[in-house]
Amino acid sequence: MMHRLTLALLLFVLPGCADDAPPTDASGPLRALNPGRWTPGADDLRTPLAPAAAPSMRTEAGR
Repeated sequence: MMHRLTLALLLFVLPGCADDAPPTDASGPLRALNPGRWTPGADDLRTPLAPAAAPSMRTEAGR
């Protein structure tokens, strides 16, 4: 039973991964996401931190 399930899953999943289409580019005018509710500040627009320097959501006690 497991072999059939695995085979069926591979037959449906692998063809979907075979496309080599390049990622699309955004087009059209820019628009505000939440007009009137949020104004971005300098901290919001800075370059994101590298994953190693970003603060973690996991605490040491939770490991």
